[in-house]
Amino acid sequence: MEKTKVAKTPFALSKDEGKAIWFVDGLITVKASGEDTDNRWTVLEYLLPPGQLTPPHVHHAEDEAWYILEGAVHFRCGDRAFKAITGSFVFAPKDVVHGFQVDGSGAARMLVFASPTGFEKFVEEFGEPAKERALPEPRPLDIPRLLSLAEKYHFEVMPPPGDH
Repeated sequence: MEKTKVAKTPFALSKDEGKAIWFVDGLITVKASGEDTDNRWTVLEYLLPPGQLTPPHVHHAEDEAWYILEGAVHFRCGDRAFKAITGSFVFAPKDVVHGFQVDGSGAARMLVFASPTGFEKFVEEFGEPAKERALPEPRPLDIPRLLSLAEKYHFEVMPPPGDH
């Protein structure tokens, strides 16, 4: 198997650097991709509006972790619930159902780590290049496309409670 080009030297990105993607109603900036880290891990910066909900889902390929830079986010990971505020760290291993919702009082900014890589490819394919480094206008979620891409990227979106 041929190896892709990998950055072999240190690098740094400033606050406004990295590929910017409008993803659902948020702005995601790719800070480190698989190509940058020899496919070891991905780092994404999320900017999410108040009330933004990420439904329960489970990754079968990667562990995921969040570090809250600003705001408050309510997480559910397995059977545990956490309120994560500025400075909090949350970890969800692969194969554990998790989801989160930004507190309604303000936007949230967080770093998201995924290992191994691949999740950033889903973000790029489901999202669209950001026209500016700001939150996009709200728009309806394309559920059929989300479910199709979830299968491609080895995760499942769980039905809402009471929908079984």
